[in-house]
Amino acid sequence: MNLQERIDSKIAELKSLEKDFPTVMVVHDIRDSSVCYMSQLALDGLGVTMEELIAMKQEYHTKFFNSEDSAEYVPKIFGLLARNNDDEVVSFYQQVRKSPDLEWTWYLSSIRILLKDDDGSPVLTLTTSVPAESLSHVSNKAQPLIGESKFRRENR
Repeated sequence: MNLQERIDSKIAELKSLEKDFPTVMVVHDIRDSSVCYMSQLALDGLGVTMEELIAMKQEYHTKFFNSEDSAEYVPKIFGLLARNNDDEVVSFYQQVRKSPDLEWTWYLSSIRILLKDDDGSPVLTLTTSVPAESLSHVSNKAQPLIGESKFRRENR
C-alpha cells in the first residue's frame, strides 16, 4: 500500500469511529500543516464544512485559535515530532472560537503521531480536544493554572 492509500485508510478508520468518541478529532498532515480530516463534532463547532476548511489552508490556524497560546504549545508539538516516539502524547490548553465576535473557549487538547511514511518520518498527527468546562471535576483546579499561564505570558 502506498503512502496516500495508508493515509486514506487511516482517515476512513477514524471516520468510522468518530461517533463513538465524545471528543473533537483533527488530523494534520505535517508536511504542509494542513488539516486533512476533522470530525463532524469539530466541524459543527467551528461552523465550517471540510471543503471550506481545506480551502482555508494556513488561515485555519489564525482564524480559530488564539495565537498567544500557540507560543506555548507549538514548541511542544515540534518536540513531539522531533522525538518521533509512537507512544508519546503531548497535552495542552488552547483557546478556540468560531468567529472574532465570540468569546474564546478553552479546550484541553492532546496530540500524538498517527502515521509515518516508509522512512519512519511522521506524516499525520491526531489531535483530540474537549472543552475545558466539560471537565467539571478538573475545572476548579485548572482555572488557576490557566490564569497563571496567562499572567506569565503577559508579564514576561
